[in-house]
Amino acid sequence: MAAGHIKVALVGLSPTAKTSWAQDAHLPYLLSPLGRARYELVALCNPTVASAEAARARHSLPDTVKTYGDPSQLAADRAVDLVVCCTGVAAAADCGDEQDPDDGNAKTAAPALRAGKAVYVEWPVAESLAAAVQLAAEYAGDGASLAGSVSSVGGGSVAGSDCSSPSFQGAASNNSIVGLQGRLSPVVRKVKDMLDSGRVGRVLSSEVRAFGTLHPREPTRTRTAPSSSSSSSSRGEGRAVGDVVGSSLAHTLDYVHEVLGEFEAGTMRCRMQVQRPSVGARGGDDDEVPDVPDLVVLHGQLAGFHNAAPDATLSVTYRAGPPFKGQPGLTWTINCERGEIMITSPSGPYLHSDSYAGDGESEQVTIRVHDFLNDQVINVHWDWEDWQLALPVRARNVAHLYERFGRWWEKMRRREDAVLKSTNGFSSVVGVGGVGNGQALRVAEDDDWPRIQDGIVRLRQLDAMLRQYNSQRLD
Repeated sequence: MAAGHIKVALVGLSPTAKTSWAQDAHLPYLLSPLGRARYELVALCNPTVASAEAARARHSLPDTVKTYGDPSQLAADRAVDLVVCCTGVAAAADCGDEQDPDDGNAKTAAPALRAGKAVYVEWPVAESLAAAVQLAAEYAGDGASLAGSVSSVGGGSVAGSDCSSPSFQGAASNNSIVGLQGRLSPVVRKVKDMLDSGRVGRVLSSEVRAFGTLHPREPTRTRTAPSSSSSSSSRGEGRAVGDVVGSSLAHTLDYVHEVLGEFEAGTMRCRMQVQRPSVGARGGDDDEVPDVPDLVVLHGQLAGFHNAAPDATLSVTYRAGPPFKGQPGLTWTINCERGEIMITSPSGPYLHSDSYAGDGESEQVTIRVHDFLNDQVINVHWDWEDWQLALPVRARNVAHLYERFGRWWEKMRRREDAVLKSTNGFSSVVGVGGVGNGQALRVAEDDDWPRIQDGIVRLRQLDAMLRQYNSQRLD
């Protein structure tokens, strides 16, 4: 493979919105000196070519950046290595055009996968578990075997799913990125390192109290709530994402499980509630009522975490809207044998994006440890890496994803170049960037990143939660 930058196509860069995830989280890194050292933005894709051209002009990108209005045409561009999908499930407004609300990340990523390109799929991966499985099957070329390994089975846990099976790993392996960047937050990594070190002993229990401070206390409009793929209710067809459950809560659950491991199979119990069913939605018709759960309570037994005691319990309470006045938007405690860790975030549970001092936030996320032996509370220092401080807050964790993927890509490229030289240009090694997934190249744990299979694990958990909610509503 010829040397050079990773050629990036960005799908979903808005030409009109004052703020959007593609603009705030992706573009700053891609246009930074560090980003330009590894990546080159070569194309934009929006619902129409005109929209892509308008986005290119608005963000002062060079005319050499190609514009597309069809993901299939973009996928046919052999000059593109990595397709970054920032359309979301219901983010049509970000592109400034009429767009099918289901025409989100999965549908824009699928043509690129079929073309053998690497993809960065923002969260949520798809509008349902089934759609995400089908997306991953584009890697495998065998939807039946893959669907069998991650099919939604009634129950209360994602643990026990076959997400580590060879067929699954081969289907959505290192050539994919999924936007669950919260697990790379410096706060999350610091807490995980503390537990791995054994400093406070084994985990006995953990409690998360989170408030969706970006959501209003009262709903602004009626929205279709998510439902399990097994439900025949009016709450959607196979949806596994929603404003509260599938977005804010999913990110929170993901970084918590990154630290503590998943639930033991069959032990997760979940209850959801629409707290204000009699309150008409502001901005809607008088007869419209909220139909999206704004309170979620779940608990279960931890499994698969090497430093957890037997029967260790994780409990999570997530409520949309602000907390009690003056209280933090996130309080996460981890009770261990020799001490207790407390993580607090004044502005909310958005460790994946906004919960950091800077960009309008004046209060910092804190980590404290109560040392039981000395009966002292110690503040634990954490910080961004120096190169991250040059970026806006929203872009910092996303940039870390790009950096880790870029390092792996360069290793693959060097290995393929070496093989090609040793075989006079003929090799059975499948390369990266528009050719295939390549032979397995081990990624160090401390340089790993979330992939499509990780997104499916989280979607499967949401699906199990929503199945329990549907059963609750029918009781």
